Amino acid sequence: MNKNQNQNLYQFPDSMNPVGTCGDTSIGKTYALLAATLVVFAIAFVYGMHSIFAYQHPFILRIGSFALIFGVEYACKRSSPFAVPLVFLLAGDMGMLMGAATSQIWLAAFPQGW
Repeated sequence: MNKNQNQNLYQFPDSMNPVGTCGDTSIGKTYALLAATLVVFAIAFVYGMHSIFAYQHPFILRIGSFALIFGVEYACKRSSPFAVPLVFLLAGDMGMLMGAATSQIWLAAFPQGW
């Protein structure tokens, strides 16, 4: 009996099975975490485009970003449960920074709109 007999017909032997096992593996969980952080980033990006705080205090957001980066690194080294919430806070902080910067660039490029 061949050990690769239960594989898909359109798949090379000894390759990864792309169908049906993505959610149970660590790569599936990684992509789910990435998608969730991108949603948080997008919401913070839109908020940062319209927030007065993001325009008036960009250095506070930058200092917060560096603090969150070090916090994520420290929490990951200690296997702390606070690592994932810190990643979401970092995504939100970066979204606010990028939203404010993109809005400023947009206004400089198109002062009277389209």
